[in-house]
Amino acid sequence: MEITIIGLPQSGKTTIFNAATRGSAQVATFANRMNLGAAKVPDDRLDVLNGIFNPKRKVNAEVTYADLPAAPEGLGKTQSIGGEYLNTLQRADAILMV
Repeated sequence: MEITIIGLPQSGKTTIFNAATRGSAQVATFANRMNLGAAKVPDDRLDVLNGIFNPKRKVNAEVTYADLPAAPEGLGKTQSIGGEYLNTLQRADAILMV
C-alpha cells in the first residue's frame, strides 16, 4: 500500500512521515524534494500462522509513505498540476492530508 502525505507548508507533514516510518527526515528546513519511506505492518495473526505452518520465510505487509513537499504557490490556479507531483498522487492508494 502506498500513502502520500500532502498539506500546507509547516503543517507537520514530515513529522508525521518520521513517526510513521521511524525516519529522520529534517523537519526544520524547507525541502523541495520528496521523502520516501516504508514501514512493516505488525500482525499477530501472521505470527500465529507462522507458528502453525512453519514457512521458510515470513513476509509482513508493508506500507510505503511519500512525503510531498508543499505545493508551489498557484498550483491548480495559475499553473497546472503535473510532473512528479501528479505522478505521486496518481500512484497513491491513499492520500493523507495534514
